[in-house]
Amino acid sequence: MNFFNKKNSIKGITLIETLISVGMFVLISLGLFAVYEVFGKIYNLGGAHFTAVGGARASLTSVSNLTAQAYRVLSNRTINGVNYSSGSSTLVLQLPAIDSAGKTIDSAWDYTAFYVSSTNFYRYLEISTTSARIGGLKLLSNAIVSVNFSYDNLDFTQVRKVTAAVTTTAVENMVPVTSSASEQIFLKNY
Repeated sequence: MNFFNKKNSIKGITLIETLISVGMFVLISLGLFAVYEVFGKIYNLGGAHFTAVGGARASLTSVSNLTAQAYRVLSNRTINGVNYSSGSSTLVLQLPAIDSAGKTIDSAWDYTAFYVSSTNFYRYLEISTTSARIGGLKLLSNAIVSVNFSYDNLDFTQVRKVTAAVTTTAVENMVPVTSSASEQIFLKNY
């Protein structure tokens, strides 16, 4: 008689082996979930950073492009029935109108106002009938904390340089991300 017949032994896994396997699976799953959650938060924070930096940079680029083309800074101008006055948070410019080739049109002017309303930063462009610029209201950023314009002369007819500073913020999971940008811009005629 053979008491240790290996051919007839039943093969399988024990309860202990099953519990250890399930426990390892749970630990690995929890670890992967934690990694996923951390990378998700980092990704969202990166999106908030992109919103803040992009808003500041895009706003400043728009101001810079039109200010560099400006003939002069105006103390005030009524555009579409609203009076805008240049100051620390508003910039009003007179620009030479341009044709489709980008050349200036004699005795034709476009006017623009950059201004803040709540957390929104806008550019309103009023164009001459002969201008090739695209006029109207444009939202430059909806995440504005502050906009500051300063001028090299108190007399707006003598302004040669405008300094623009923009600060934006975006919030992700109660974490604010703030970005600031500033630039000195010389008017076209100087």
